[in-house]
Amino acid sequence: MRNIKRAAALFAAVATAAVGAFAAAPAASAGAGPTCPNDGYNHLCLNLFYNSNFGGAGETFWDNPIPDFGPYKFEWPGLTDAGLGRSVKNNAASGYTQVRGWPSKTWATIYYNSNYGGACDAIAPNAKAYQLHYTYNNNASMTWAYTGTCYQFQ
Repeated sequence: MRNIKRAAALFAAVATAAVGAFAAAPAASAGAGPTCPNDGYNHLCLNLFYNSNFGGAGETFWDNPIPDFGPYKFEWPGLTDAGLGRSVKNNAASGYTQVRGWPSKTWATIYYNSNYGGACDAIAPNAKAYQLHYTYNNNASMTWAYTGTCYQFQ
């Protein structure tokens, strides 16, 4: 009887672990990091840089809007280490978008204020902003939408 209880407990533990492993595997990730994911899933990515012309340190955001850049830092060195470890908020000077996995017409819009307010710069899919216009070193949030009132980089 004791061996049957152990076997049943072991079977339950293995089954739970297997179900947990399948349930924990996301279809796609969202977040921030050094590069746009190239994992076979669809991703919208915005790469921001500390200096104009994609110079200095950088940070990449993918898939989800960012209501406040405050907690994020430029975490990977670019051509130089300028800005490495500094807050992305009010320090981005240039950026570009990347679309991975599907053709998309979704723009990245960078806002002057947190929570998607104020003046804005909009970067078209797979386009470059060598120097941000309205949000140059005054950027606080971003979203994956275009309102039509922003400075456009195409």
